Amino acid sequence: YEITDDEIGYISLHIHAALSSQPPGRSLQVASIIHQTVIYVEETFNIVIDEDSIAYIRLVNHIKFLMVRLDRKEDVQVSMTDYTKEKFPESYAVAYRVADYIEKLILEKISDEEVGYLAIHIERIRHSV
Repeated sequence: YEITDDEIGYISLHIHAALSSQPPGRSLQVASIIHQTVIYVEETFNIVIDEDSIAYIRLVNHIKFLMVRLDRKEDVQVSMTDYTKEKFPESYAVAYRVADYIEKLILEKISDEEVGYLAIHIERIRHSV
């Protein structure tokens, strides 16, 4: 008997859900958001993101914890919004569009502070390739 990629994904999803105390549907949603964000950033900046890079890992972790903060109704304590808008306008614009995409999926507002931090991670991705 050979295990298919779909079965591996299904088992992994349930293991992740158990470890993170999130329902499997939410874990799948977070994985999809991360995947779509990476594709969007790659297409927007015409780059290929190295999935082994620190910048990629930081971006993925930021999105995971962004979703956790939304679930817990927690806010980011320090705002980087004005700084990122001024210093990294292209990355901020992409972060804003990503946040808009996530908001439409989960029907929750993402704060400007979250968008600012997301922009920093996107900017790091841009300069890591």
